[in-house]
Amino acid sequence: MNTDVIYYKIEILKRYVDRIKAKRPQSSAVLAKEFDRQDIILMNLQRAVKICVDIAAYILAGSTLPPPMSMEDAIYQIYMLEIISKTTCEKMQRSVKFRNIAIHEYDNINWEIVYSIISNHLDDFREYAREVFQWLETKPDIAKLVYRWDAFL
Repeated sequence: MNTDVIYYKIEILKRYVDRIKAKRPQSSAVLAKEFDRQDIILMNLQRAVKICVDIAAYILAGSTLPPPMSMEDAIYQIYMLEIISKTTCEKMQRSVKFRNIAIHEYDNINWEIVYSIISNHLDDFREYAREVFQWLETKPDIAKLVYRWDAFL
């Protein structure tokens, strides 16, 4: 497994989360009125979820598990491999469900829910990255790069 791929994807994840934070308004009412901000936030949320699934899929490609049947299954499988915690698995699976709603039911987005997510759940992505980094550090066959997961915080 090329760990550089995972590190690179986590750097991209950080950029998405930072962009969401930079565009987060003071209230859900403001978010509901600003269409450009909605697009930026929603697109970066979707990308953040997708890259977390991409990380899981990359890890799973080197495992003996059968290919995941869905995005949620990819997250579940890395939990089964003890790469992420049950709590993180559940949070990331909820983020996949939200992503699916955001993509398929864009016209029905509840901006109060989106505001709650960007105000209270961005750390879920950081926790996911931290747990993946911790798992990478346990791999004896992987050369250790000078890289710190807390740079993501």
